[in-house]
Amino acid sequence: AEYMGGTFSYNRMVRQLFVRFSSHTINNLPKEPISIPSSLTRYGLSEIVNHLLSRDPPTPFDFLIGQKLLRSSIEAILESISFTEEQIVTIEVIEMIPSPQSAGQLPHQDWLSSIVCFGIPNKPNTRAIITTSFDGAIQLWSKSKSKGQYQSAALISAHSLPIKSSAISETSRLPVLLTASKDHTIKQWQIDVEHGECRSVCTFAGHSASVDAVAIHNDTFASGSWDNTVKLWKIYEKPEGEEGGKRQKKSVHGATVTIPQATLTGHTQAVSSLQWISESSVVSSSWDHSLIVWDIPSQTHTRVLNGSQVIHCSAFSEHSPNVLLTGDADNKVRMWDLRVTKGSVIAHTFASHSAPISSVKWAAPVEGTSWEHCFSSTGLDGAVKLWDIRGTIPLHTITCAENHKVFASDWTGETGKHVIAFGGSEGIVQFHSFHS
Repeated sequence: AEYMGGTFSYNRMVRQLFVRFSSHTINNLPKEPISIPSSLTRYGLSEIVNHLLSRDPPTPFDFLIGQKLLRSSIEAILESISFTEEQIVTIEVIEMIPSPQSAGQLPHQDWLSSIVCFGIPNKPNTRAIITTSFDGAIQLWSKSKSKGQYQSAALISAHSLPIKSSAISETSRLPVLLTASKDHTIKQWQIDVEHGECRSVCTFAGHSASVDAVAIHNDTFASGSWDNTVKLWKIYEKPEGEEGGKRQKKSVHGATVTIPQATLTGHTQAVSSLQWISESSVVSSSWDHSLIVWDIPSQTHTRVLNGSQVIHCSAFSEHSPNVLLTGDADNKVRMWDLRVTKGSVIAHTFASHSAPISSVKWAAPVEGTSWEHCFSSTGLDGAVKLWDIRGTIPLHTITCAENHKVFASDWTGETGKHVIAFGGSEGIVQFHSFHS
């Protein structure tokens, strides 16, 4: 079959291609190939698919060719992959992610430094958020289906200096929160959303400079500091029938642990971010332009990957276990291939921000959607951008108030809907939702 819609005009001769449309989510696409010009772009292909599906009003679509999002012409993509004119081109049709909608905001008393969104075990209709700020405070927010909006549940003065990072474990009935601060400490908290409590459990004091990164996995966590080290710690559990051992001492604010399980040295500048990539491996990123993959049982590094820029933040996803995203000082997000042993370790660079990157986050899995290829980036330019790793330009951009910076973000959601929470120097947690 040949498409004869009569809606296309050309300034030069272009070749005709036989293409076959496929989709995991869209039914009734024709199974037989059709002939189309190679100069078509996303808009032209959307016209064809809407015609084939008899959709009125028309729906915008995205298209994948060879696992690349179509952002120019079909011809341009085919030039970058191995293709012969005898082949039938398979084009995957996917629903285009709609523009984000503002979904409310929460006032905060100071600049936001980190945001963690999480669920409550055995309470699927309740969601919660922990925000931390430059005044050293922790704020707990909760939302149930009956309330509809997030409500402040607790406000705690947690550290004497700004909190730089936070992490949460949802494996127990009461989630465990860790906060890392410029005051050189990490603190452990027990979060009781139902009763609106953040209980101080333990202070970990072993770094000699600001602690900018913390990451938790089961009963172990790692911390990264401006003293250039990564330290490994065990989540504190009160000893039964005793007041503690060598590693900890008691106080009215909980226990204090001063000796880590291990100190890992290898970076020459500040450790800015940490990501657990397996049960026994953690990756640290640094201002020294490098990533180091650490083997926890042996307490040694197995890989050192060198880049060209100061790294501010990182993100890891189980859906893409061989890659790590980093947000860098030159305004770009980079995707590192952790399998590469020779040549460039940078698999892709995403450039759109006009100031350094402050956070990168993979979109959280949400029932009824397939967003495993999507991530967000925030920058000191006040922009929040949604990306697909199969493309080269942002899918959407959210812009904050003029002259404000975004420092923190995280994803949450409900069935069929992704929600990003972000904030920074404006002192407001903003929510934007993407409906599928």
